[in-house]
Amino acid sequence: MFLRRPKGSNQSNRTISLRTKEINELKTNFPNTKADADGSTFHLPMTTTSGIYNMTLQVSADFPQTPPIITSKENIRHRLFNSNMRLVGLREIQEWKSNSSLVGLIRSLENHLHRNPPLPIARVTSTPAPSYVNNTNTNVFVQALHRPTPQFQNPNYHQPTTLHHHQPRSQPTAFNKTQHAQPATSSYTPPKPDFRFQILDAYK
Repeated sequence: MFLRRPKGSNQSNRTISLRTKEINELKTNFPNTKADADGSTFHLPMTTTSGIYNMTLQVSADFPQTPPIITSKENIRHRLFNSNMRLVGLREIQEWKSNSSLVGLIRSLENHLHRNPPLPIARVTSTPAPSYVNNTNTNVFVQALHRPTPQFQNPNYHQPTTLHHHQPRSQPTAFNKTQHAQPATSSYTPPKPDFRFQILDAYK
């Protein structure tokens, strides 16, 4: 009596054998590849004209049914990599099939990086805010605030004169009539008579 094997077991064994075959070929063609203890993550350095870039290759449990995930450990700018440093623009990744070659994918990526080397992006680190807590060491920022303003080196330069503020006007004093009164005259001078009309009348 023969026992029939489940169909799923044959497919699983075939997937495992293809996965092992692709991984062994990767290690053979790229001796610098280092594998993690889990056997699903690999580190592969790639030398280009702009420097050496370390690539991380991850294969899932159902590899090669699903494509591998390749990312760059360094921040780079390249048309094949997205903002998360993941390889997405390579044709071998976009058209990956179960019978695709992992070694062929790495070869194609290596050729692209040689022809068009990536540009490294410097990591931007945030500068911590200055501390304003009073302590024994005087803060540099506080020293800069209290630093005197440098004057001009012109020898003819004079310090600006101090502006005097106007004092409020005092209230006017009351007018004293006794102090400003004109002195009264004691003598009276009568007007002089005009005799010109009397002389004319005499000639008539």
